[in-house]
Amino acid sequence: MAIKPPSARAGVQQGGKPVPSSEDVDRLVRELADKPYGEVVELEAPKRIAKPKPITISLPDVMIEQLEDQALQNKRSGKGPKTISALIREQLEKAGYKSQL
Repeated sequence: MAIKPPSARAGVQQGGKPVPSSEDVDRLVRELADKPYGEVVELEAPKRIAKPKPITISLPDVMIEQLEDQALQNKRSGKGPKTISALIREQLEKAGYKSQL
């Protein structure tokens, strides 16, 4: 098989890959020119949600049992605060403490 001279291989680069047309090159240049390289895009920071902070309190066993029983009754009935934390938070709000939750 005879090797073709470079003039006979027009349109094909070395390695067998086709040469892109000038239209394809122009389209790629326009596409890349529209991209904002190096510009800083400021993203909106997510809003911080007030997250409850866990604390530890010591209560008499009788009080703890009453709180657990009340929370369980509320869960079963579907009414009122369903956790001990919610029961305590509700009473603190009634006593004048403010909650942001």
